[in-house]
Amino acid sequence: MYKQLIGLSVAIAMTSAAFAHGGATGIVKQRMDEMGAMSKSIKAIAPMIKGTAPYDAETVRNNAKILQQHAGEHMVSLFPQGSDQAPTDAKPNVWEEQEAFGAIATKLQHYAVALESSADNPPQKLDKSQLPSFEGPVVSVDALAEKSVSVSFGLVAKSCSTCHTKFRR
Repeated sequence: MYKQLIGLSVAIAMTSAAFAHGGATGIVKQRMDEMGAMSKSIKAIAPMIKGTAPYDAETVRNNAKILQQHAGEHMVSLFPQGSDQAPTDAKPNVWEEQEAFGAIATKLQHYAVALESSADNPPQKLDKSQLPSFEGPVVSVDALAEKSVSVSFGLVAKSCSTCHTKFRR
């Protein structure tokens, strides 16, 4: 299940990069560009977590910082009312359910901080039972900093996939 989650995150990231930006302007283009930056960060980290690329903690830290910059309240600010014009990939409910959208964006930022904090703890093969529930209480950065980077990355990936499932076409 964990490998499937990482695979799904990489597939979402690659699809996003392939189809984004066609005729977008203004805030829609800005958010597509920023989502593209996050996609690149996920794609840089995922192979290291999966064990298909050499692990580099500094690369994880640098990309975790990029995720942090684009998440949280900043991400929410990229979806002002009236910014639903084509070619946006956002579903209308992103504007109707701002609180739920904001909660996921905040979790993404929190878990990106944890990803940076746990970067010195090499990846490990995990199964689903070893990952905290995304739907449950937010796990503290301090607690995650003590665990394998795979745990924090799994929560970052789950943040992305949850948001895309709920709020993206």
